[in-house]
Amino acid sequence: EWSGTVLGGPEMALDPRPSPDGSLLAFEAMDRGLNQVAVMKPETGNWSILTHNHERGAIFNIAWSSDGASIYYDRTTDVPQGIYSVPVLGGEEHLVLESAASPQPLPDGSLLALKFNEKRQLQLFRFWPDTGRLQGLPVLPGGHTAGYAAVRTDPAGKQAVVFGTQLGKESEPPTLLLVDLGSGAVRQQIGRAHV
Repeated sequence: EWSGTVLGGPEMALDPRPSPDGSLLAFEAMDRGLNQVAVMKPETGNWSILTHNHERGAIFNIAWSSDGASIYYDRTTDVPQGIYSVPVLGGEEHLVLESAASPQPLPDGSLLALKFNEKRQLQLFRFWPDTGRLQGLPVLPGGHTAGYAAVRTDPAGKQAVVFGTQLGKESEPPTLLLVDLGSGAVRQQIGRAHV
């Protein structure tokens, strides 16, 4: 038998994400007509909005840093504006990577992200915020709009599954691709779907 608890919070809450230790819940809350990053203590229902900027676009994707100290998120207008972070305990939001979207933190502190390449294609990149190192991976995620993308990693941060095409094979239809994040090697995960 299933049971559940209504946690409370705002009337409109999207994209709930438990913190790594399970003590907090991050989500998107509507604030004056725009999604913002909010955080809640589930056992009390107390919640607060962490971001307040209305000039940088809407938030589409949120994710906890691997240490649980901050939350990554993207802001998008008609194109990705960038990936930002905000401390969970409150503070100013900080631009992490310009013209990027869909942050996926990895256990080593790096991020997977979509970013425009020199041909103005949204490509999968790995980014190390501490050093600024940026590594292109040969995948163009497909089937997304304005920052939404099907990019998921395994818990160890060794592989990613991406719905898209390989760089240089843009004429092929998108499919599920398995990316080895150490070597950058890509292989097709399943046969192409026929519609």
